[in-house]
Amino acid sequence: MKNILDGTNITLGACYYPEQWKKELWEEDLERMLKAGIKVIRIGEFAWNKFEPQEGEFDFNFFDEFLELSLKKGMKVIFCTPTAAPPAWMSAKYPETLNADQEGHLYLHYS
Repeated sequence: MKNILDGTNITLGACYYPEQWKKELWEEDLERMLKAGIKVIRIGEFAWNKFEPQEGEFDFNFFDEFLELSLKKGMKVIFCTPTAAPPAWMSAKYPETLNADQEGHLYLHYS
């Protein structure tokens, strides 16, 4: 905080969705962000289906791989909770979790 207040430094961050890109692009993307001064990325908020594809079935391999690369490159990562983007299995099994408009009409989840 002291560096921000004295004007010598500000940390720049961005969102990044590794699940939207080929793995072969990750390293180049991180390097390009670092070169542009982006030192922090936010991930995961739309990827619940990646780490819980079925109810109670957890697999973190995808993000483990990305986080290892981020560490290697020196990129700081904020791993978000994906509550705004539940997986299709959850919406189908628990429709009460769907968002609704003011009249109570549900916003359906399409898979």
